[in-house]
Amino acid sequence: MKNISKTLLLFFFLTSILFSQDINDEAELKSKLAPTLISIPANTSLSNALNNIGMLTKSKEEKVLINKLDSEKIIREEINNLDYMKALYLLAEKYNYTILENDSSYIIEEAAFEEEATTGIDEVYNSRQIKVYALLFEANTNELKKRGVNLQSIISKHGMVLESNLSSFLTVGDNPLVPDYTLNLQLEGDVGPFSGYANALFNFLESEQLGEIVARLSITVRDGEKGVMQVGSDFSIKQKDFAGNVLDAFYPTGTIIEVVPNIFQKDTLNFSLLKVNVERSFAIPNEISTQVKKTNAKSEIIMKDGDEAVIAGLLYNQFIKVRSGIPILKDLPWWFLGIRYLTGNDRFESLQREVILLIRTEIIPSLSEQMAN
Repeated sequence: MKNISKTLLLFFFLTSILFSQDINDEAELKSKLAPTLISIPANTSLSNALNNIGMLTKSKEEKVLINKLDSEKIIREEINNLDYMKALYLLAEKYNYTILENDSSYIIEEAAFEEEATTGIDEVYNSRQIKVYALLFEANTNELKKRGVNLQSIISKHGMVLESNLSSFLTVGDNPLVPDYTLNLQLEGDVGPFSGYANALFNFLESEQLGEIVARLSITVRDGEKGVMQVGSDFSIKQKDFAGNVLDAFYPTGTIIEVVPNIFQKDTLNFSLLKVNVERSFAIPNEISTQVKKTNAKSEIIMKDGDEAVIAGLLYNQFIKVRSGIPILKDLPWWFLGIRYLTGNDRFESLQREVILLIRTEIIPSLSEQMAN
């Protein structure tokens, strides 16, 4: 009987030891597999952030983090509850440094920049640029029709030919129409600079309250590259990244002009094939999301040095609520005997606008041509 008791005690003792060992092993395995999260507040220096991550690499992996960065950069965006190794590589991608790992350490160094090849320098040295001037005019189509003004006919009589007169309509309904048109424009004759007839015409229309000059823009673009001009504002939408951080994503609206010039030379004639993309867009927020309603026009124009061209036909409608009736009485509050309902009424009016774009180009000689002259 004593032998049986001793055997049972020995069995329970060994079982408890093995069971406790399994629990410890499982806890250790979970601690190794569970991610170690780190949060870095905004406006923290990069060196302090790397020091905090280095403390975790030393305690978790027994590897020291060696920072060889010279510049002192500031982290502008907050990092919230992200695995420390993901945070390390995220900062490396954003602030352009490399991570060298060995058995005992992580070494942080500045990313090496490759030297530009001689052919790349020659390409830049021989490349030409084009200066694009843009005048944006927003015509009041309703007033032009009331006064019997045909703006297209006036422009066509002075050298500008619009082969297409395309229009699109923008409403605030539930089924917006978002067209995308392609215009073919051709320039006949010498129209002259903006200070000539075209500029005087738009100034006259503005003085008669038939429209307004929205902006006068200019941009210099390298041959084959894209240039962007915008008159408007950006709106933001809250988005979450892969780590669960809430970020603001900005999208442009308003009147946006994109130009891509390709410059050619035939004998002594310099000319350009100008790809133009004009967009007129509006952001309309609602309870669920933000809608962007836009009208878009694309064109490819062949222009000589100093030529001008017009892109028209970007029409959009806006509906406004107007109250009419007997003055003063129609604007009384609703609780004042209901007089406002007897002396006035609400109606919606459609205001039509047309965006007209006047473009002029000037070809700038390359550096090699300037040095030769």
